[in-house]
Amino acid sequence: MLDHWMAHVPTRPAHPGVVYAAIAVLTLSSAAFCGPDAVSLRSTRPLAMSEVAPSDARVPRYGKFELTVRLSGTWDNPFNEEQIDIAAEFLAPSGTRVRLPAFFYQAYERRLVEDAEVLTRVGEPVWKVRYAAGEAGVHTYTVVAESGGRAVRSELGSFSCTPSDDEGFVRIARANPLYFEFDSGHCYFPIGENMCWPGPAGTYDYDEWCAKLHQAGGNYVRLWTCAWTRLGLETAARDRPDWGLGKINLENAWRVDYVVELGRRLGIRQMFCLEAQNWFRRGRGWESNPYNATVGGPCESPGSFLTDPMAKALFKRRLRYIVARWAYSPAIFSWQLWNEVSAMDEYDSRNAAAWHAEMSRYLRSIDPYDHLICTSYGNTDGDPAVDGLPEIDFVQTHSYGRTDLAGTVAEWAPKLTAAYGKPYFVGECGIGHSSRLHHERDPAATYLHNALWASIVSGAAGTAMTWWWDNFIDPQDLYHHFTPVARFTADVRFNRRPVRPANVLRLQYADPNVPARYGDVALEGTTASWAEHPVNQPRTFTVNAEGKLDHPELLSRLAHGVGNHRDKHNPVTFVVTYPTSGRFVVTVSGVSGHGGAGLTIQLDDTVVLEKQFPDTAPDNTDTMYQYDGAYAIDVSAGRHRITTENTGADWFYAGYRFEKLVPLSGPNLRVVGLQWTDLILLWLQNRNHTWHRQWTAAGSGASAALNVEPGGKLTLSDVPTGRYRSTWYDTYSGETIGEAVERARNGKLTLITPPIEKDIAVKLLRQ
Repeated sequence: MLDHWMAHVPTRPAHPGVVYAAIAVLTLSSAAFCGPDAVSLRSTRPLAMSEVAPSDARVPRYGKFELTVRLSGTWDNPFNEEQIDIAAEFLAPSGTRVRLPAFFYQAYERRLVEDAEVLTRVGEPVWKVRYAAGEAGVHTYTVVAESGGRAVRSELGSFSCTPSDDEGFVRIARANPLYFEFDSGHCYFPIGENMCWPGPAGTYDYDEWCAKLHQAGGNYVRLWTCAWTRLGLETAARDRPDWGLGKINLENAWRVDYVVELGRRLGIRQMFCLEAQNWFRRGRGWESNPYNATVGGPCESPGSFLTDPMAKALFKRRLRYIVARWAYSPAIFSWQLWNEVSAMDEYDSRNAAAWHAEMSRYLRSIDPYDHLICTSYGNTDGDPAVDGLPEIDFVQTHSYGRTDLAGTVAEWAPKLTAAYGKPYFVGECGIGHSSRLHHERDPAATYLHNALWASIVSGAAGTAMTWWWDNFIDPQDLYHHFTPVARFTADVRFNRRPVRPANVLRLQYADPNVPARYGDVALEGTTASWAEHPVNQPRTFTVNAEGKLDHPELLSRLAHGVGNHRDKHNPVTFVVTYPTSGRFVVTVSGVSGHGGAGLTIQLDDTVVLEKQFPDTAPDNTDTMYQYDGAYAIDVSAGRHRITTENTGADWFYAGYRFEKLVPLSGPNLRVVGLQWTDLILLWLQNRNHTWHRQWTAAGSGASAALNVEPGGKLTLSDVPTGRYRSTWYDTYSGETIGEAVERARNGKLTLITPPIEKDIAVKLLRQ
């Protein structure tokens, strides 16, 4: 299988020595694509249509109606509509006309041989048309083929569409455009994970993974049809005349057919990712990319893919095939044009915006089912030039290496939905860019649990989607995390009308005699840049009494050193007042393999901590994780200047924690919630219940057990007067653990919260 790290290398300039390991991985992975025999693409006979065979005379609403067309003609590449253009024209009972292109198709049968999928051709290639009727009644059709200035047309055919209970396609919700709904009007709240490509077992992997996800209550996966995966469509030729630029890998397309139909049967909607940054980075795929001019493509450099007319024409040809073959299926939740587009070499925001607008418009013009369109960014805040386009239906960013992923979701979901007025969710997440880290540091997947629950109550349109599906989630059998989320959200109609964040007025101790306690403040930058950027210069921040920065957008995720990126050296100074003695902690989560780094912490005028993170394997340029952890200094009560600096050669990922900085008037809980006029959802999380606090506590020899936060009194404001039934949920089992009736008076409602070790959720339904 293609190593996951290739999908999530940092967005930084390439260094010498990076290239060779990546190319080796790509070459080995590509070798697995070689099928039993090539499909003959060339035809040299006169244009003639010998048969148009319908799949059935009666098809349920939104079901697949398929025509098999047997055709002769003259062409070298059946995927090029300029050589042969075949389309079916459908007329619905209402008078609506739909034109759908046909697609070149080869049937296969599968078998499992020594845990590897083997596909064998069945019969000769044919042409197919797929159509989903959205209205009951008799639909008629004709098929037209054009080639070399000649045209042939089939006789008029028909089929009956019968009523069904099918929910239909996914849309932006009409009453609340920050969420999704089906054609039926029922809410669709995506719950699931990335499931981007299979291993050697191919579609047999999806049989196993999707069944487990479905049983756990999941309803969403993301698939990559990018070049190097076993679902890749436009793959490198590798001495196969039927593969290469402007052609479709028919073996992989058959696999995609299988997975789409599997998702349809199980009720799992699928995001189709069409392109990825990996293929457009030197040393990590560009050398084998068929768009590369050095291997016969039209692009002199990766960035020119976004502007070159021929490259755009070829991508549109691929889009046309994708629409022809899979647009019929309501299992397709959305088309995703790119994965982490800004990580491609020579990314240009203006070119990316123009490209996304053009491709989205083209997709809209050929997709009669009007599937949603999105893209994605590896940085949490995305790119406003692209995310703000009217052609992009919803926003999706990724988040890795955060010490408190729930905090990231709770902060950024409301920010981005407010900024764009569109649905948003975290499309990928994890504690880092290695599955090994997840096994070693968070085997219980606390990061996933917290991210799922924070998503529900923060205004995200779906859950945060974990990345490590095949080498963490499945081996550890962690699907159970999805079950309580599915149960909790099953009767919540997020789409029904506008919603706002729940307003927490105060959180107090239930026992007024609780001794004085202080909470921690964790700060992590959003931007990690290896280019010229405002975060890549020395900065001084003031931390206020609530633990907020004066300019949080200028805090970098990266600490650059004084060697390789000296012009980006960015020491950070915090001006902060501690109310009592506490600690200041720098959390390191990845050090450059291009020379290592070093950490210096200065308290006022004195250097109190120095750590070196040497590059112990100069021949291996992978990111180093052996230095990850918490580096702390003691801080006395009072006002201080604390400066952190990377004095080493290259970079490391940095976060900051101020322990015992904020006086607590109540339990140390994060309370996040949503409120409608008759429903309130709340999630209460012990702030110390994060994967990172557990891992660092265990690593220091301290007990990893959490302190139970004492019971409290939580008061909400702006709550309509009336009686509310409160139902408390165990977030690990999804079971109800308590019910009561509460009363809101004068816009305020007070709940008595139980002692909380990890987290708990509650629904408040107005009676």
